[in-house]
Amino acid sequence: MPFIEMEEKKFSRWTVIHRSKKTKSGAYWLCRCECGTEKEVNGYTLRKGLTQSCGCLAAELASQREYRPQVVPIKDRF
Repeated sequence: MPFIEMEEKKFSRWTVIHRSKKTKSGAYWLCRCECGTEKEVNGYTLRKGLTQSCGCLAAELASQREYRPQVVPIKDRF
């Protein structure tokens, strides 16, 4: 497979810093998330959009969801 240059490119919340290593499962790139976290990320998952952040996006979206407890009518409780 040909080498794909991805330095300084942005994928969702990730910004690629430099190529980190190559393994059987592909090239890994050192990336910085918008929240400041740095992590090695597989190039394939970056290009296909399978990873969007270090986990901060999921936490942010979860905190924005409104919690609504299920209300069960009294007659259905017994």
